[in-house]
Amino acid sequence: MPYWFVGRPVQVKVAEQLSEVFHEHQRIACHERSRVRYRHTTLPEHMPPEHWAYKQQSKDRFVAWVEQIGVQTTAQVHAIFQGRDHEEQAFRTLKGLQRLAQQYGKTRLEAACRRANVFGLVGLRRIRTILETHLDADAIPQESPSVLVVEHANVRGPQYFH
Repeated sequence: MPYWFVGRPVQVKVAEQLSEVFHEHQRIACHERSRVRYRHTTLPEHMPPEHWAYKQQSKDRFVAWVEQIGVQTTAQVHAIFQGRDHEEQAFRTLKGLQRLAQQYGKTRLEAACRRANVFGLVGLRRIRTILETHLDADAIPQESPSVLVVEHANVRGPQYFH
């Protein structure tokens, strides 16, 4: 039944083939009964706008949005998608990135994603922390820290594999 009737008193008439919903003696919905057990069959035009928007989410829409922000944020979004088994599992995280873009601005989000990408960090929490602590404004070191090579009898080294 249409979402704008939620919370209003209605009468439901259920027959073998049809289900009908009435409000103040006016029929507001009539649907053929689904034979699929334990599944709902909501018509898109009966959904509230926020549910309709949720159902319209797709990887293509998120990628189109992120490409307007910048290369670093696009790389972060692709990394988020790669970290999930199913695209839909990334949507909630990406909605969070969209909120961060509204809250902090696209420029700061791009700078935060650049920092996260340099240090190999992926995810909404890490980006949010960078923004909250203003690390997006700090300079990123150009050279990576040197790795101290330890000489020891138990360390085989690269020549071992040749």
